[in-house]
Amino acid sequence: MFKYLLLLSLLLLTTPAEAQEKPLSLVDRVLSLLGHENLPRLKVQPEAQMPPPSALAPPRIPPRRAEVELARRFLPVYDLDRGGEGKPQVLPFFASGELEERHSDILSIIVMVPDSDREAARAYAFARTAQDDASALHPEWYANNAFIFVPQFLTPEDIARRAAQWPDGGASLLRWAGGGWIYGADSVADNAADLNARGMTAYAALDFALLAIAKRELFPELQRVVIVGAGGGGDFVQRYAALGVAPDILSGDNISVRFVSANAWSYMYLDKTRAVPPEAGTLPEPGVEPVFAAPKEGSCASYNLFPYGFAGMPNYGRRQGENELRLRYVTRTVFYLSGAEATRPLPDASPQACALILQGRSLAERARLYFSSLQKLYGDDLARTQRFYSLPKVGEPAQAIWQHPCGLAALYGDGGCEAAGAVGNKLKTVE
Repeated sequence: MFKYLLLLSLLLLTTPAEAQEKPLSLVDRVLSLLGHENLPRLKVQPEAQMPPPSALAPPRIPPRRAEVELARRFLPVYDLDRGGEGKPQVLPFFASGELEERHSDILSIIVMVPDSDREAARAYAFARTAQDDASALHPEWYANNAFIFVPQFLTPEDIARRAAQWPDGGASLLRWAGGGWIYGADSVADNAADLNARGMTAYAALDFALLAIAKRELFPELQRVVIVGAGGGGDFVQRYAALGVAPDILSGDNISVRFVSANAWSYMYLDKTRAVPPEAGTLPEPGVEPVFAAPKEGSCASYNLFPYGFAGMPNYGRRQGENELRLRYVTRTVFYLSGAEATRPLPDASPQACALILQGRSLAERARLYFSSLQKLYGDDLARTQRFYSLPKVGEPAQAIWQHPCGLAALYGDGGCEAAGAVGNKLKTVE
């Protein structure tokens, strides 16, 4: 309560950045805001002083809860689409250390995006457990020199259940309706009349968070940022890999950025083709080269609408341009992890059922076909930056992904699974 009250008082005293005579680009606005003297600089203490990960027992994975556990640490986030005008809003997070303390020993930052259940506490525990495992098995990866950051994207219902805990009823907390945060929906306001509290995508919120955290003043030896997620978090990461703005800025500061999308529920395709079912009506089995073509006109009007394709993208992506996004995607380092046992037929009762069915019948099939579509689109260029790995004896749960040797490598190693038995850039099964 005290931390939230302190943060709230600072936010209320914060003045917006001065208006520019000439509109600035998004990148210029980000850099301008981060350098603004009025940007809140908060010393948020960890929940407890934590010893180095190697001295800790693996954290207990919290059970799924009837209500989402809220993080107790908060990051002020400005709406860059409004040029940073107005009060910042607040993004809750879990982290392995202080955000305003210099960390001269940190080489990488792991950003783990929660699943659609928004259980950031579980995601944080997954990352910490994997860190301990990676440190024990592969000391050459320097997993202990990683800083873990887990943002939490809440719904109005999450906040309303605990409104009495916050001095302002939680009005400053960012929130998104349903699972809209995963797919680029705008945040919603606590008060319909409060225009300062609406209109920010979770992608934009992560942009600001990344640039506020991954700074040389805080992490002078930082070499890379790894953005990971499984399930709904995998959906988010794949789309952020396609649309995110901050990664290019970090790359310009010689900080590499890796994306890891694991067992995503669906994918944002980069062209209008999908795998064509043969006459039997089923998609090709593993090992059979799929054929891609545009669906028959009128068979599925929503198949290429965002978040399944470029059509109807939110302004966050649309302003960057479809062609630019397509050209940039192949330059980004993306790893796709798929549980080979994630073959459960998925329900298709949603309004976008046909769009999902065209991507595949199961998580494993959707991952395989999506990577095949990228190979068709980019050819040999894809092998320079992106990998797909199928993990046997792994199903849908995220915990199994991050405990697998390939998952450990994706988080804390070089990203590839060659050490676990995979070679090259084909559709590999990794023991």
